[in-house]
Amino acid sequence: MTLRFFSILVLIMILNISICSAKIFNADQAAIGGISVGSSTEYIKGIYGEPTKIRFDENTQGTETETQTWYYGDTFHIDFVNGTAACITTSGNNGLTTPDGVTVGMEKKKMTSKYGRPENTDKYGNRAIYTYQADNGVSMVFVARDGIISEIRVK
Repeated sequence: MTLRFFSILVLIMILNISICSAKIFNADQAAIGGISVGSSTEYIKGIYGEPTKIRFDENTQGTETETQTWYYGDTFHIDFVNGTAACITTSGNNGLTTPDGVTVGMEKKKMTSKYGRPENTDKYGNRAIYTYQADNGVSMVFVARDGIISEIRVK
């Protein structure tokens, strides 16, 4: 009976350590280049001006949920649903950073030093995808190739 109790206690402690080590960060940290999920098209135009290209999802035009993507060059784009930002992506060393200073081209260890252990990690060969969850439910996703961040996405 004592051994069983001790085993259950150890299991609870291990589970508690595991849950506490994945850091949930503040929603203010979930942004790229000053843009976060929920930003309006007017706000984004005020910062970056007119996009270089706009792609409309023809399957959603005229429907209740209209989606489009604004491109600023080849390495920065924003997906909108009904006029508000739903996903922000940077995939180049273009100077855009998270509020904590993490940018494409940095080593993965800079990401973990700022955000801690990711909530989820998926690996595919030399590529790894690290997901963090903000306290408002927004996800921050880092893609790294050979330990170097190659893409940052907030959705």
